[in-house]
Order: sequence, then structure tokens, then C-alpha cells
Amino acid sequence: MKVAFKCVGVIAMALAVLVPGPAGAVPIAVDPGIISLSTFDTGGFLDLPAAGFELGGLEVDPTSGTVYVLASDAPAGGTSTTVQLISSTGLGTAAPVGLPVPFKLNARGYDLTMNSADGKLYAAGTLTPALGPIHGIHGFDPAGIAPPVTFAGTTSGFSTSGLTFDAAGTRALVSTDGVDAAVLPNGLYSVPGGGPEAVVVGAGVLPVGVGPTDDHVVTPGGKTIVAGDGSHELWDVTGGAGAVSLLIDLNTIPAVLPALGGAGGNRATVDPCSGDIFYAHALAPGSPGIIRIKADGSAATVFALGFTGIRDIDFGPASSGSGGDSLYVTEVDLGVGGGLGSIYEFEINCIPEPSTVALLGIGLLSLALLGRRKR
Repeated sequence: MKVAFKCVGVIAMALAVLVPGPAGAVPIAVDPGIISLSTFDTGGFLDLPAAGFELGGLEVDPTSGTVYVLASDAPAGGTSTTVQLISSTGLGTAAPVGLPVPFKLNARGYDLTMNSADGKLYAAGTLTPALGPIHGIHGFDPAGIAPPVTFAGTTSGFSTSGLTFDAAGTRALVSTDGVDAAVLPNGLYSVPGGGPEAVVVGAGVLPVGVGPTDDHVVTPGGKTIVAGDGSHELWDVTGGAGAVSLLIDLNTIPAVLPALGGAGGNRATVDPCSGDIFYAHALAPGSPGIIRIKADGSAATVFALGFTGIRDIDFGPASSGSGGDSLYVTEVDLGVGGGLGSIYEFEINCIPEPSTVALLGIGLLSLALLGRRKR
């Protein structure tokens, strides 16, 4: 059973009926486009004390709606030695998928991403079996049966990560902050199947490079946006080094300052309907909130507040069966004695991109003119 509330602009109603996470966290819906906010799952195997793993990267199966989380044995900001894939289909269903896997990544922020070509769930990092480390992008079987596979090998490992695949599933983009020793430096990398990696944009000043980063998104319009790690800047790197431009500096927008985090581990995702970018920090003290940014960088607003420790954010099909999309959020209480985990779901009204609306309008106008044409 999923407990939710309909957003009517009254926060008190939200507090009255939302099932709080075990840490007592109650996220607050702020964006008027939110249809409902619910606790998708909480407690049980999502809790560090129960499972021995802390929640991290999040992915939602676009067909089944199953939520997958990659959890690590390292606290937020630490370096893992083992990861565990977890699945959930709703309240009280969180369970391990397969066995723990020896895997190294920096748990300040990392992605779990499905490749449509094979349906496996991938993470960027280093497999560390007994025979020696394997750097690259590695996939986990959502059924928990087959062993991990390697999409591509890289010359070194990744610490934090943002991970996306192209439509064919044959090439990946990986962003990283490069904070660990012996890993690839800060920047965005293009990685073809099999590898190796090639730098798209490295650390540097505009228009050649970017500042510290963890995550990135590829918009429905084909733009590649890199999200700043603690700087609260987002950059358009679609044209590569030499053509990098500032999309938006959130520090210049007073209305969103209450939702900004000062620490790193930034997380970003994109609304497949509107193209809007959603941005948060995984290591922010108290993880104050999630910010919604227009795809063209023209505006930013607070989407939600009240979290105790955002770990990742991603879109997937709404569990209500409406056919719409929801933003899913993994949260962990990062306070003293914490490690208590939850998954929250924000179902959102679909507001198509202006370009889509324009094309639809042109199509309708053409049909109208055709209908009026003399035969």
C-alpha cells in the first residue's frame, strides 16, 4: 500500500498524512506541479543497521516500475569496498538482488543507470575481484542471477559518477570529481563500448573547461549539462572544450538559496517530459532540498524541502499507474546514529517542452488548413 497526499498548497495536510521515514524526516512538496508525494518504501533492507549497506544510486525500470538502488559499505563520502543491488516495488518490499559485489567507488555521489541495449544496471567504478582490479563501467543483473559484466574498460577508475548512455546503448558519458588517488581526473568523459575513455571536457576555466563536478544530464533536446559540485553552477558542455558556457549560477537566485547545499556529491536528473533539470546535493548538511531548473537556464525554483540526506534522484514511471512520470529520491539519515533509509516518490504534472508544444500546434494548424482546402 502506498500512502500519499494530493498537493493542494497546504503543507499541514502533507505533514498529516505522509508516512515519515524511520529517521523522522518528512519531505515537503513545494512545486505546484507536484500531483502527489508518497513514501514509496522505507526501513527494512533500506536501513544501514539492518543491511550493512548505505543507499546510493537510484534507477527505475521503465517497464515494471521496480526501483533499484545500489548501496555501498562506505558512508557518504567514503570509498567503498563492496556494493549491494537492492530492489523495491513498494512499502516493505526492499530486498537484496544477488550477492554483494567487490566494487570501489566514492560514496559521496554515484549513479545507477540502465542500459536499454541489454537491460542491465550499470555503475562507473572499479570491480575488485581476487584476480585484480578492473576499471570501467560495469553492469548488474536486475534478476540477481548473472555475474557483473563490463561495458567498457578505462585506463583508471572513477570516484564519484554521473552516468548516461546514448540511445543505442553503445556509448556512455561519465562525469566525475576525481577526488580519489589513482582515478581519472575531474571532468566529463566519453566511453565507447569496450573503452577506453576520451576526455570531453576537463577541469579549467570557461570556455575550455569546468569546475569540480559529480553529475551531468543529457536533455531531451540533446544538450549535455554538467552540474557543479558545491559551486551551484551548471554548464552547457554540448560543444565540448572551447565551447563551454554557463547555463545558470544558482547563487544569483535568492529564492532558491534555502534549498542549496554547501557540500559536494551533487545529483542531477532531467524530466523526460519538460526537459527541466533537477539538482540536489548528496553531502549537504541536512540535504535541504531539490531545485528545479528550466532546460534553457532561464529560471530556477525550489521543488522540495525537508530531507535529512539526499543520496540520488531520478525519474521513472509513476507508481499510481497514471502513465505519467515521478521523481524518485533515495534518502539516508546522515546524522549521528543514522543510516536509516527511505525512497520517496513525487508524481509530477507533465508540462511538455515548448518545442513539442510548437510542433503539435503546427501539426494541428496543418490539419485545420487541410480540412478547409477545396477539393
